[in-house]
Amino acid sequence: MVVVTKETKKPGLNLPRHQQSLRQIYEHLAEGRTDEARPIQHFYDEYLAVNDLPAEFYLETVEKVFQTHDLARGRLVWGARTVDLAAIRRTALMTRAPSLHPRRQT
Repeated sequence: MVVVTKETKKPGLNLPRHQQSLRQIYEHLAEGRTDEARPIQHFYDEYLAVNDLPAEFYLETVEKVFQTHDLARGRLVWGARTVDLAAIRRTALMTRAPSLHPRRQT
């Protein structure tokens, strides 16, 4: 399990920034500016989606994929087997890069 502390100098929750953003959502909605609230709401829909995951699974995934880079280095183990990225032909997960595929305004 990964424990992020001040001493590890890893990025963490920027509480003042989140407080400001959440305040902006409510201000925009109260003033009828739903178009300005929508992108912030979309961000938090994605950001908070991990709340449905068990903490241990989430922290282990963050550690192995983003901190120790086990997946990229070919050292990620699932069960008793090392994950072979070259063997993956189809996935059930689709991702997109927001900068390459901007959202269409409706």
